[in-house]
Amino acid sequence: MEYQFGDLVEHIANKLGEGWTAYADLATAQQTRVGSVINSGYNQFLRPPILPGERKHHEWGFLRPIHTLTAWASTESTLDGAPTSDDGGTTSIVTVDDAMFYDNMTDSAESLTIGDNTYPIASVTSTTVCVVTGDAQAETDETECSVTADGDYRLPADYGAIAGPLTFAVSSGYSPIKIVSETAIRRVRRHNSGTGTPVMAGIRALAIDQTALQEFDLLLYPIPNTAYELTYRYHVRLSEIDDTNCRLPGAADHSEIILQACLAAAEQRMFDQRGDEYANFLQMLPAAISFDRMAHSAEHFGTPGDAAHYGILHATDEFVTVGGTLR
Repeated sequence: MEYQFGDLVEHIANKLGEGWTAYADLATAQQTRVGSVINSGYNQFLRPPILPGERKHHEWGFLRPIHTLTAWASTESTLDGAPTSDDGGTTSIVTVDDAMFYDNMTDSAESLTIGDNTYPIASVTSTTVCVVTGDAQAETDETECSVTADGDYRLPADYGAIAGPLTFAVSSGYSPIKIVSETAIRRVRRHNSGTGTPVMAGIRALAIDQTALQEFDLLLYPIPNTAYELTYRYHVRLSEIDDTNCRLPGAADHSEIILQACLAAAEQRMFDQRGDEYANFLQMLPAAISFDRMAHSAEHFGTPGDAAHYGILHATDEFVTVGGTLR
């Protein structure tokens, strides 16, 4: 059985002395209190204490999804007709002759240059159609247009940290991209700003705005000379659980221990110390971690040279060729 936010609310409200009460039936102050306890307990589950004999806390496999990013290169085309506008020129619909637009261009606020004018890309409709901010209706058919790649690509909004190698498409034949520091990327770019197949990548934290989640960019070197599909696994940063964001990642497999973590948080709030509920949480934790490792870890590493082996290579691995053949 999968517990959701509403299920946890009833248990925690009862633990706090409010009775077996639905979220909507709680007073506003009690909704805040119950929600705070639930999120505190869920955070305790997500970052569990270190088990005896372990060197670090367990990282749940369901919090490391796989994501594919298009690392696009500088691209150009010509207008296929004059841009049009549906809102009096606040935005304009641009159609070009050749495929040049990618969905993730909007993530990092890229701009489209048409002739001598530059327009921020607001959205991408297809590889040949985008919407730009501003009135571009004066631009004429067949005018040259371009998007310039700088090698920086915005990562998903819930990105927390990269987990494992950054790989190309299976049939590409390229080795995984080595993850280095952001400083190292800036250093090599200073001496060589050319393009090619990326061999190094760094992560840059963007400026902190406390009204939203902090964002991160992936920096590639060299700047891609064509579009590459890059796949990687990353650690997720979760938002607060509430009556709108009510599905708990991991609850399909770990509902009972998540509930127990929340009960432990409620116990600590009530008595300002840990007690039986926390002890029960610790007792359930090893089994939950064991199940997670079984469900999300590779069964075996394989032998050098087979598909299973190369599927789990890390950024620090080195490669040897003999007669041009990867060994």
